[in-house]
Amino acid sequence: MLNLLGGKGANLAEMSSIGLPVPPGFTIT
Repeated sequence: MLNLLGGKGANLAEMSSIGLPVPPGFTIT
């Protein structure tokens, strides 16, 4: 996922998947 989304996008997706509060947004690939 890191190669597709970049570091920030991949980290936010990981944080969201484990249930941490992450503000809504989007990543353009």
